[in-house]
Amino acid sequence: MREVPSVGRADEQSSHSSLNSSDSCEKPVFQENLEKTEDLQTDKDKAKMSRKGNSKMESFELMEGHYLVGNQGVYKVQKILGEGCFGKVAKCTKLGSQEMYAIKIIANVQEGKEEFESMKLIQVLDPEVNHLMKMYECFSFQNVICLVYEILEESLEDFLNKNECEATPLTYVRAIAQQMFQALKALKSIGVVHCDIKLDNIMFAEKKSLKFKLIDFVWVFSWSSGLPLKKSTSLINIVVYC
Repeated sequence: MREVPSVGRADEQSSHSSLNSSDSCEKPVFQENLEKTEDLQTDKDKAKMSRKGNSKMESFELMEGHYLVGNQGVYKVQKILGEGCFGKVAKCTKLGSQEMYAIKIIANVQEGKEEFESMKLIQVLDPEVNHLMKMYECFSFQNVICLVYEILEESLEDFLNKNECEATPLTYVRAIAQQMFQALKALKSIGVVHCDIKLDNIMFAEKKSLKFKLIDFVWVFSWSSGLPLKKSTSLINIVVYC
């Protein structure tokens, strides 16, 4: 297999279009990936990649072993973690390293960009101190939007479902409450409301030390930016915390 050239060099960045040119290189930025995938794969690899050019997820048949060409590296899909109406979430490794990431692949380009804009709102907050999911980059690839997040463990919903016959330890309840209150307090400080807090959106960052993180900032409202709350028939009786 040919050596994969480095991605995101200074001379290559001129071919990318950013949503916000004022973002520094240290912050996650959305960029249009215009790399020619033919230069990055062997014939065997090409057979694994979808070449159809429309925005529907079925035209981008993401499977284990596929490659996603980002701006900070090339990611190889190791496992499909889940999927829904938005698209899929894949566990990926970055080529040339052992780093693991959770990449959310969104078929609808507009929805993908909206989620990226939501994540940009919380960039000023420390994701570790405030128990918020961290995003590394966002890029488009073969007409889908890819958001690269840190890899976490299982959701609180999955944990409770596996232990449905056992009472949740009080130490867990305290840790979850304290950390989620800190997350909400931090979001309030920048005028952001997370409008889809549920067990599935609270995940273990590290189970041994009882570290949790709030994820999925698709449904948010910002007082400062005026970012509107998306309309959805699945969201009812939303209570805004103060």
